[in-house]
Amino acid sequence: MNIDTPGDTIILGTKGGLRIPSTDCWNGSVGGPMKIYHEVCGLQTETVVPIINDHGPSLFDRKIRSFLDACKNGTPAPVPSSQIIYNQAILDGIAKSAKVGREVEIVIPEI
Repeated sequence: MNIDTPGDTIILGTKGGLRIPSTDCWNGSVGGPMKIYHEVCGLQTETVVPIINDHGPSLFDRKIRSFLDACKNGTPAPVPSSQIIYNQAILDGIAKSAKVGREVEIVIPEI
């Protein structure tokens, strides 16, 4: 049996959750609107994050362009370096978890 996608990404926390629809491959495309699951005034709520549809450059191209523009112009990066460590820690945790076949604790060092 083969599949063409690993399925939606689901991130669960103590105060909410996020569902990111899968795509055929990571090419900067979007598989559908993301959904945030959270509580509002004591009620379970689902908030749909709308997709921005335009006919300009792809999302991937815009991400790369904003980074290159920041490098070229000496302006702040589109993603602050203080946030990049969180992303890297999560990616590292995913790799370690896959290697050992179970959940692993993610420790983010103080900067």
